[in-house]
Amino acid sequence: MNSRTTAREFLTRFIEAYEESIGRLPGDQDKIWDNQWNGLIIGKSTNPPAPLEKSVWQLTAERLGLAYSRGEPLRLDGAFYEDTGRGQVRPFPIRVALEHEYVRANFSEEIVKLLSIRCPLKVGIFYSDKGDTAWNLADTERQIRKYFEEFSALVGEDASAEYLFIAGIVHRHLFRIAWKALIFTAADDLEGRHFDDV
Repeated sequence: MNSRTTAREFLTRFIEAYEESIGRLPGDQDKIWDNQWNGLIIGKSTNPPAPLEKSVWQLTAERLGLAYSRGEPLRLDGAFYEDTGRGQVRPFPIRVALEHEYVRANFSEEIVKLLSIRCPLKVGIFYSDKGDTAWNLADTERQIRKYFEEFSALVGEDASAEYLFIAGIVHRHLFRIAWKALIFTAADDLEGRHFDDV
């Protein structure tokens, strides 16, 4: 498989996997948000909550025809790669670099990690409480623009490399998440770019 996974394709498969997973969870989903969210999305250090057998990222990778590295390759939260069947020790080359931050205030570090890695698609996911959405999105857009401009001035990148930043807007009382996305390529000017509804 030599085709590139696009940001829009990833976003579609991610939302499908999330909706499928959340729809299969019984009971009080607030407990999952409080205690098992990383297991649900990443499935790295904790397994997905029962009865799920796979995390959202594992399902997303499968839907894209890629393998998912559960470790922390290059200290990333996750990576998708093509499984060549030759007993790869590490996910290489990385097709999709993944960062996930439950606490939005810590997301700037994840932005810098994604800007620092070389691969066709870089995905960062964070969450915002509905009450703070406008400020959090504007601040995150500002951080992305600032770091992107600094890195672009210093280091060139393949113009077709894509970035996908996903914001989960959390409605705690309804346990619903509304998704917003910011998509751009390394060649784009980010001025005037904003998170859009998915």
